[in-house]
Amino acid sequence: MQSLQLYVLESMKAWLLQLAELLRLRHWVKNGFVFIPALFARALSAGNIAQLLLLFLTFCLTASVVYIFNDLLDAPRDRKHKTKQHRPLASGFFNQQQAIVGIVLLLLVVGWLASWQIPAIPYLVGYLLLNVAYSLALKYVAIVDVSIIALGFVLRILAGGAVIGVFVSQWLVTIVFLLACSLAFAKRRHDLALNQENNEYEARVSVYTLPFLDLALTIMLSITLLAYIIYSLSPEVMQRLDSQHIYVTSFFVFLGILRYLLLVLNPQTAGSPVQLIWRDRVLQLIILSWGLVFYWLIYF
Repeated sequence: MQSLQLYVLESMKAWLLQLAELLRLRHWVKNGFVFIPALFARALSAGNIAQLLLLFLTFCLTASVVYIFNDLLDAPRDRKHKTKQHRPLASGFFNQQQAIVGIVLLLLVVGWLASWQIPAIPYLVGYLLLNVAYSLALKYVAIVDVSIIALGFVLRILAGGAVIGVFVSQWLVTIVFLLACSLAFAKRRHDLALNQENNEYEARVSVYTLPFLDLALTIMLSITLLAYIIYSLSPEVMQRLDSQHIYVTSFFVFLGILRYLLLVLNPQTAGSPVQLIWRDRVLQLIILSWGLVFYWLIYF
């Protein structure tokens, strides 16, 4: 009897872990971008946070729909990959029919949640359609693939601003787009480094080269830092945020970018952007310090 209970518990644990991988729970952190407009507009009230938490959940589930759809399309090729062959669909833990049912159920929940967030619906629909197009074809077009990913982050912040009625400035859109492009190039670099011995597998990264991706990543992060510094010194921004010292936060952006470059360009520490954020304590400390200092400057 005890062995049966142990077997059931282990089976449930395995199922939950596979489900978490299918939904890409660790990637849900990306949807935290919906909170950025509220932070930059000094609008982090209890009511707004509650609305944004609901939007965060909605975007998380929408993103999971995209991940499952993409895995369905990529499953045949993933089975030939030494690490991706262990993904829930590629390994056969979940079959195609179960994945389709999961997509339908998630879309129903997303539709119900979106009915409580009418201003965000155009951005949610745009995000979903954009990523479907990405999964079907656009991820195989160099540069366009990176731009599509970056636009997904822009749609997140626009939705976050729309839900709480906050203006999203051109500065914020520009910085988020540049930063997201940088992260996407870093992901492409990671994929290419992993698959350089088997270029036939990853068709979408085979058009890139490591020297190009290193250069593109460096350029994009440099432009991102420059854009943030200009933003922090803008009289319009200082007046809107009622602070003359926003430029101080540029120090943490500078540290974060250099730390990120150090990790990405080092074969010993390289990984996908999400992996680096989750595992590097120094990078986490820098991001947390930036957030706390920014919050202190505009709220106190």
